[in-house]
Amino acid sequence: MTAAVQLGLDLPAGADDLPARLYALGLDPGVRVALTDNSTTMVSFGDGWLRVHRGYSSAGDEVVGAIVRFARAKRRDSRSEAKRVLLSYAAVLPGRRARGRREATHPADEPYAARLTEAHAELNDQFFGGMLKPMTIGVSRRMKRKLGHYSLAAADRPAIIAIGRRHIRRDAWEDVIHTLLHEMVHQWQQESGLPVAHDRAFRAKAREVGIDPRAVLKEPISS
Repeated sequence: MTAAVQLGLDLPAGADDLPARLYALGLDPGVRVALTDNSTTMVSFGDGWLRVHRGYSSAGDEVVGAIVRFARAKRRDSRSEAKRVLLSYAAVLPGRRARGRREATHPADEPYAARLTEAHAELNDQFFGGMLKPMTIGVSRRMKRKLGHYSLAAADRPAIIAIGRRHIRRDAWEDVIHTLLHEMVHQWQQESGLPVAHDRAFRAKAREVGIDPRAVLKEPISS
């Protein structure tokens, strides 16, 4: 019996059908597809079944293709690359269920937050014509693999950008600014009334502001 491989994170329910797109993008016709509303598992593959959360029905071909690569991968590094794409899309999927109270910046990290907030204002003027809403940038001690995250604005809470403390302490400031710009493109998407996703609009805007649109998620190397 083949052990199931799972990729877990909370996602909202969708209302579309994915199998035809998955097969068109190269999924083995012998693999059966089931769409799920499971609140903790996004994608799992095992015993001839590919189970995919229906929230991915709104994703572009780049993300749906990553689901196919996840299922077809024979090597761990190949599957890891697909996981990075899928986790990144899940993190910004509109309607994603809130995970309770947002993390507050630790008092010791306030100098980082202040520097990032100042950088946000400068980047807003430089790349977005000052059109983005001012935002206090948070510093997250929970993020171990993710570098940054944009939390969508909702009726009862403003949008928030958080940058991982581990990223700030381990990587060059230039890389941290790259991450901040990445999240600001998501802010631009939402404030422009666009879907918040790593889609064609995201890639075009990312290139416009001078960042690599393919860098959807990086994993810091442990020492």
